[in-house]
Amino acid sequence: MPEDQQSPQPELSEFKGKPVLRIPLVDNPSPETPWHWLAFGKNKAKAIVKYFEAIKKFADE
Repeated sequence: MPEDQQSPQPELSEFKGKPVLRIPLVDNPSPETPWHWLAFGKNKAKAIVKYFEAIKKFADE
C-alpha cells in the first residue's frame, strides 16, 4: 500500500438520530454501499467489548 494512501478508518455517523459506528469491511469502501460497512450502535458496541476475547478467538480460528 503506498505511503500516501491511508487505510479506511471507522467513522461515526447517525441513524434515526442515534450515534452509529461504521467499520469498513473492504479495502476501498464506498460510503453509499451498505455491505462495505459493519454498522452498530452503543448496545452492540457494549456487547462486542464484553465478549471481545471470544470474538478475537473466533476470528483467529
